[in-house]
Amino acid sequence: VKGDRGTGSPAQAAVTRRMCAEARYRPFAFVLSTGDDLSAPDGTATEANFRRPERCLRRLGIPYRAAWGNHDLPGTATGRGPGGPPPREPLFRRHGVALVLQGHNHLYERLVVDGVTYVTTGGGGAQLSPCARPAAGLRACRLAHHHLDVTAEPGGLDVRAVTPRGTVLERVRIPARVG
Repeated sequence: VKGDRGTGSPAQAAVTRRMCAEARYRPFAFVLSTGDDLSAPDGTATEANFRRPERCLRRLGIPYRAAWGNHDLPGTATGRGPGGPPPREPLFRRHGVALVLQGHNHLYERLVVDGVTYVTTGGGGAQLSPCARPAAGLRACRLAHHHLDVTAEPGGLDVRAVTPRGTVLERVRIPARVG
């Protein structure tokens, strides 16, 4: 999982190279994006913002699954894009959601609110944002480029936030929930 890749920066390429290195010894099924992937004025993939910095993942044949971000569509709001705005927390609790992934803020952040874990993973290559908003349920905030390695197992999810150098910022086990 990664989001907020930026415009083809060296940091974006470094995060992607780390993902490729890990995929070679521990293959993964797909890359899940939390948005803001193609920071071009018209939201299109170019040599600079996609083909070159994401080359090794493409060569490995790993498919992408992407969510819309506010920089992926022209205009002022993602709400006009597919799916509209995300659901609010009561729906997550009611249906047993254990993990919500999001981008937009350029950092790694984890909150736990009413038993639901929220992870902001916006360190995919864009310029980093400071950890500036103390919020209820805040468990971690790290200013670092990274990707998430998420492994689903029968009892829950194992989530690792990994820097381009392979340092694990945080490792969290999220138990499965039943709605």
